[in-house]
Amino acid sequence: MNTLTGKHLLLGVTGGIAAYKSAELIRQLRAQGATVRVVMTAGARQFITPLTLQALSGNPVHSELLDTEAESAMGHIALARWADALVIAPATADFIARLQQGRADDLLGAVTLACEAPVAVAPAMNRAMWENPATRANIAALGSRGVHIFGPALGEQACGETGPGRLLEPDELVAAVAGLFALTTLGLAGTAAAADKPEKCYGIVKAGKNDCQTSSHACAGQNKTDGEAMSWIYVPQGTCEKIVGGSLKPKA
Repeated sequence: MNTLTGKHLLLGVTGGIAAYKSAELIRQLRAQGATVRVVMTAGARQFITPLTLQALSGNPVHSELLDTEAESAMGHIALARWADALVIAPATADFIARLQQGRADDLLGAVTLACEAPVAVAPAMNRAMWENPATRANIAALGSRGVHIFGPALGEQACGETGPGRLLEPDELVAAVAGLFALTTLGLAGTAAAADKPEKCYGIVKAGKNDCQTSSHACAGQNKTDGEAMSWIYVPQGTCEKIVGGSLKPKA
């Protein structure tokens, strides 16, 4: 059975040009059997309409923290408890910074803080913003708290520059989300994985160079090189999926 069948996925969409990819991401997640609900920031609504995401998800889109009707039932808590996983894609540099600070001044921030299910962010920003020490420190801090980091990819960006910072493609994000549940099913979260269990595959982004490696240790997010932030995904033993940069590189 598909690992996403019957799962409740809460998708957070923040305000970047890559928000347009969220429409296809929702379509693919539903095709895999997941139920999807969407939380949008005010910035996200400037790039893609709530009506579009409502039509694709089949559920109302949530965006207001101080919604009288929703908050009568503590809406942000209800959304957090409903989710089997929370994925923020795209996650802008601003949202990542606010999440690292623990801010809850909008609905998505409040839901993320209240969520006890796995949380993942998929960064999307200009290459210089991604490489800025402040962003790298924020990503490292989130990773140390157990937040999964999906990407970013390396390539041409909307601003015309080329480098790390592109949002992963929808099919890559679907694989990453499925990997979260594959690990949970095996009861391996935060534990050392046996040789026949999924590995954490990660990419280290440094000066435009992408290295894809594997580890038999499920908490491999701690294994950073020179303080570099990493992106990771759980994959079947002996394989290494593309999660950062241009090409698929199998385990050596």
